[in-house]
Amino acid sequence: MENKDTGYEWFEYPREQEDKIIASLMAHNVPGAVAEVNKVLDNNFLKRRLSPEMGRCLLYCLKGTLLRAARRIGRLNAEQLEELWEQKEIGEEPECSEEQKAGFEEEFSSAKLEEMRSKFEVIAWEIGQEHPEDEKNRNKMLCREIMQYISENYSDPNLNIAKTGEHFHMSPNYLSAIYRQETGKRLLEVIAQVRVREAEKLLMKGTSVVKAGEQVGFSDNTTFIRTFKKCTGMTPGQVKAEKVV
Repeated sequence: MENKDTGYEWFEYPREQEDKIIASLMAHNVPGAVAEVNKVLDNNFLKRRLSPEMGRCLLYCLKGTLLRAARRIGRLNAEQLEELWEQKEIGEEPECSEEQKAGFEEEFSSAKLEEMRSKFEVIAWEIGQEHPEDEKNRNKMLCREIMQYISENYSDPNLNIAKTGEHFHMSPNYLSAIYRQETGKRLLEVIAQVRVREAEKLLMKGTSVVKAGEQVGFSDNTTFIRTFKKCTGMTPGQVKAEKVV
């Protein structure tokens, strides 16, 4: 879109492209993020005619994108980020006299553009590169989220590893492997244990064996009794009888 008053164009930076950059950094796909940043730079400084003000606005927007990604990842705090920006001189306003404005597009399409590419890439790697502790922390967080999901959905008879994996957009085998690696427990056994624990609470309140099994997600009474005894060493009926006594 051209500003008819000046002959310059507005910069172009769709929200979808910003989302791609942030998503790539959060997934530690730094090359993907850098590629998207370069697309934005190329589209605006090589294919469009931006005013100095529009050029600086675009650089500040790109800076803001990387800052948002850094905050979501939790890699750097605000003070560290500011120090990093100052150190790398990202988005600093260039000295630009009236005589220089006419050559702004040429300046940013050659040496200045390459300098911007390099600096944005350095910052992207600082933000998005994966450290050994990142994967460990991410897996711990995932396991906590899995437990919360099971605790909120154990009464669903269809809850299993496949459905849990679908919820987290991961293959069942991979999800189960991560959970076992972090906790030492099989995910299917954890689902059963949560159901049995909740069934035990119901039985102690006087709920019938059949109803207790149904309410915690067991599709048939036989499976419920067998699983309950395996987890507790007692049948649901014995637990209910102890409560009565």
